Amino acid sequence: MQKTSVSTLLPVSILFLASLISVEANAQNNKATAQILAVQIIKQGHRCDEPQSAEKQKKLSSPNSRVWVLKCKEATYRVTLKPKRAAVIEVIKQRNKSKDNSK
Repeated sequence: MQKTSVSTLLPVSILFLASLISVEANAQNNKATAQILAVQIIKQGHRCDEPQSAEKQKKLSSPNSRVWVLKCKEATYRVTLKPKRAAVIEVIKQRNKSKDNSK
């Protein structure tokens, strides 16, 4: 069995730890982005009581237009942000509300 030296394992360990830190930072940034987008769509009359995630749509985005998919408890939205303009908000998926049978 060949022995592995510490000097060989150290760079691999550093890369592994850096990737874990990057994943954690992305998760925190995703949550923060979702909360910021939720504030914007609420200001424009939509509901988003519990923002869950935000994913940038790279293929639909451009230098002057950023497109995100925002998932909330109530619905999923496509939010297009352009400088100095109101966001363009499209409902992609509406979650079904529980039916009230008491009426």
